[in-house]
Amino acid sequence: MPFAGFPPLAWIGLGAALLALGLWRNWSLCTALGVGGGISGLAQLGMAPVGPLEQGMMFAGLSLIAWFGGRRMDRLADSLPTSRHGGLGPLGHAAVAAEDFHNGHGTATVEGETYPAVCRDNPAKGTRLRVVGRTDEALKVDVLG
Repeated sequence: MPFAGFPPLAWIGLGAALLALGLWRNWSLCTALGVGGGISGLAQLGMAPVGPLEQGMMFAGLSLIAWFGGRRMDRLADSLPTSRHGGLGPLGHAAVAAEDFHNGHGTATVEGETYPAVCRDNPAKGTRLRVVGRTDEALKVDVLG
């Protein structure tokens, strides 16, 4: 009797573990593998047992779809002028320096919310700013002229 591959619950468990690790550490590849494993397991619940080659192909295909789909959604969210991607405030909106900046680092208030911010200049508290981008940790702001 040929090897029937891994049971669907093993794929679901593997997918859940990889997804949790990927979300916890913000590792997009691990997240995509978790999505691929979880969907592979769920799909196999309603199928006749398949071999390891078919399971591997399903896992790889679904993981690639999740990886490229996630990258596309990240680029789309970054391109939106009013995106609140990552909880770091809207891009392109006006802000006010909440405190004096030192060495290009400080905080800025955008729509009533205060965020860490970086700036090429060292604006004083109360200076009007514009949100021009973001890093993983802070908003990028420029002084309004």
